[in-house]
Amino acid sequence: MQLHLQGHRGARGNRPENTFSSIEFAIDCLVDSIETDLHLCADEQVVLFHDHFFSLPQSNHHFQINEFNLQALQAVFKNVPSKNERFPLQEFIIGPLSAIYCKRNNLNCWAPPTLDQFFDFVDFYAGEEGKTFGKTLAQQKAAALLSFDLEIKQLPFLQCKSEIILHTIKEQVANRKSQDRIILRSFDHTILKQAKKLLPDCTLGLLADGTIQVDIIREMIDTEASLFCPNFDTLNKDIIIEMHRNHFKILPWTANNPTEWDKLQYLGVDGITTDFPQAFRIWQSSQTQKR
Repeated sequence: MQLHLQGHRGARGNRPENTFSSIEFAIDCLVDSIETDLHLCADEQVVLFHDHFFSLPQSNHHFQINEFNLQALQAVFKNVPSKNERFPLQEFIIGPLSAIYCKRNNLNCWAPPTLDQFFDFVDFYAGEEGKTFGKTLAQQKAAALLSFDLEIKQLPFLQCKSEIILHTIKEQVANRKSQDRIILRSFDHTILKQAKKLLPDCTLGLLADGTIQVDIIREMIDTEASLFCPNFDTLNKDIIIEMHRNHFKILPWTANNPTEWDKLQYLGVDGITTDFPQAFRIWQSSQTQKR
């Protein structure tokens, strides 16, 4: 069985995360899904952004996403991002399809896209424009079948309104008739239960970090999740066997090198989330040649 390949925030190891270029590069690598996080702007626009805050190179102050409307937030990120020391292979290249999409829609290529723009860009890639700008049939098929794995965080103290995000997802996937391509993941059980009511046909993923809970199977059943998404280094064979015995799939995060991929494949996971989808495909090809 071939492992499901999930690009983390697009392809964070190769392009700045949560940008059109990162999404384009990930699809170029034939990912099966892209994982990203969602937050609300002050005007209740849903944007792709990992944290609820950000800082600027010239300031130590943390700015909250929900303090900015969409136009103001995207204006903040008008320049090329700063070098990410954690990812020295990251290149600040605007992909050809990203460039034309942003030009046509008067968007800043480096600004975080909205959820609607994320969906629209993937459709753009899968359509005639993708073919025109050199995407292969395999890459366009990957775009057409791409799953959108959307993490929703619950931060009541900061008034992060997860229910508005869920209603926005519901509205947008209804317009596109793409509910079967949506995965909703969260650490928060309440969010998963809300999601099941609003989007019953979506796949639910239960996130875990650190020590695995005493009865994680009970938690999967309780939240009606079918996908278990733990930090990869918390897994062992017993957990995976028990998950599979109960017909759950395991998609751990975020494994970034062949040693980790080898071990996870040996343990029997169903897929892998990685910052380096291109390197993963090279590793995967080498595994096939060994057989």
